[in-house]
Amino acid sequence: MEPSLRANAAVDAVYRSDWGRIVATLIRLVGDFDVAEEASQEAFAAAVDQWTSSGVPEFPRAWIIQTARHKAIDRIRRRARLEEKLDAYAATESTRAVDEPDYVRRAVRLGTDPVWREQVRSKILAANGVLYENPAVLPELEQFFVEAVGKARNLTTDGTDNTDENRQFM
Repeated sequence: MEPSLRANAAVDAVYRSDWGRIVATLIRLVGDFDVAEEASQEAFAAAVDQWTSSGVPEFPRAWIIQTARHKAIDRIRRRARLEEKLDAYAATESTRAVDEPDYVRRAVRLGTDPVWREQVRSKILAANGVLYENPAVLPELEQFFVEAVGKARNLTTDGTDNTDENRQFM
């Protein structure tokens, strides 16, 4: 049997027989269901690549668990580092709002001014390196901001139109 087919068959067999046990083990180890599940998925993807070139290990489930454990630890460390960096960035004077109207002005401007948004994005990336594992997160976050601010600009908390009031924040 060809090595890639053997590796794919082994990954498939481990996935079918041990997925639940692997995720449960990781949940016990890291205490977070989402991290455990994502790390398990990454470990299976790594197994396909690794096992094709180096062969199926003697204990495939143990290999998957160990790889997933390392990936989960890396993910938790990255998340902690990101939170520290974001807290440090948020604490700088240039990004801190002084009162609620200032906060609204900054949020609306970030959501509606693409030039300023790009400047803020560039400062974040320059100051903190890679903030997200997946670079596609930042554009998605920006799109969310644009949509949320658009909704906030057009409605007050009681649901009445608020467009004229919010024009002062532009």
